[in-house]
Amino acid sequence: MAIVASAFPILYLAMLARANPYARYFAVAAPLVAVFAGVGAAALAERIAPRRAGAITALLVAVATAPGALQSWHYVRLIGRPDTRILAGRWLESHVAPGTAVTLPNLVGYANPVVARDGKTLALEYPRWHRTLAERGIGDPATTFRLHYHGMFGNYAPFEPRDPVIVTSAHPSPMTVLSTPAGHEERLRAAGYQVAARFEGVPDPTPPGLVYDPQDADFMPLVGAEHVPQLGPTLTIWTAPERDVQERTPSRSPE
Repeated sequence: MAIVASAFPILYLAMLARANPYARYFAVAAPLVAVFAGVGAAALAERIAPRRAGAITALLVAVATAPGALQSWHYVRLIGRPDTRILAGRWLESHVAPGTAVTLPNLVGYANPVVARDGKTLALEYPRWHRTLAERGIGDPATTFRLHYHGMFGNYAPFEPRDPVIVTSAHPSPMTVLSTPAGHEERLRAAGYQVAARFEGVPDPTPPGLVYDPQDADFMPLVGAEHVPQLGPTLTIWTAPERDVQERTPSRSPE
């Protein structure tokens, strides 16, 4: 019975060992690993105190699972907080007029503030359906920003700040290619741009004991969620010098 029960997790983990998997792929084997761990705890309890094997087993299980339970509690608390991408999107919607040109971190949207897609982005993402979506009011220029991007994944062209509002992204992991190159922020400062808002996803310097899946675009840490103020990357919103914003940013109506 043990051979039959262990065949799947052993073969599955052997397959993963030959690949470069996401950390979440290992969760499939977790139930069977837990079964064998429970059998081991029961066998150990029988040796320690045969007459109180049930109580000893429960104690061993409680001790073994306590660190994981605490980690899960920190995980749940972090999920309950607003994501930096949502907060940055709300800030843009409440402080920047529709029609304004805004540069976002990446055409691949994992690191971007959550804002409505404009017509150009819809055409890129949904070439077959963007006209139908536009007919239903999605991507309406009267309610969206004119979106531009620093780059796509790790492909970044030479950067010259032009838009009145520019957003940069930073995160030590995962998928560091989604972080805006440091040279872009240097150009923003040189051009007189100022930080209008900042939403911190990871403290700088990175706290010890904080572990991410480096190849995943999920900003949830594998370990150390108690050190993270909010999910998502650290997003910084830059605005052009005041004279430039007045000339280039549409004014917002009283409504």
